[in-house]
Amino acid sequence: MSTGHSGSGRASKRADGPTSSAPPGCVSGATSIRRPSAAFLAEDALTGVAVRLVRAGEETGALSVMLAHAARLEGDRVTERVRSAVRLLEPSMILFFGGLVALVAAALLQAIYSVRPT
Repeated sequence: MSTGHSGSGRASKRADGPTSSAPPGCVSGATSIRRPSAAFLAEDALTGVAVRLVRAGEETGALSVMLAHAARLEGDRVTERVRSAVRLLEPSMILFFGGLVALVAAALLQAIYSVRPT
């Protein structure tokens, strides 16, 4: 009964070259894999609170829930910062547009008074 081996008992290499167990897009010679929380912290990609939430999600197995919570917290933080910036800009914008209206009014008045008959 033939088993398909070539007689030497060793597994033969495939003709298309050595195979790699690394997923596509990954370096086959990688020696270590970092956890996402460590990568985010090392690259300073997220805030400290978000990194802690990611770490908690990794440890509990609820990474997607914790990422969604971190996204909601960061979204709220950004929304509040934009509102604060708008609150600071509103008075200066009012002054700018008031000055622009005054300039236009002065230009119109000058034109009206300079056309007066002599």
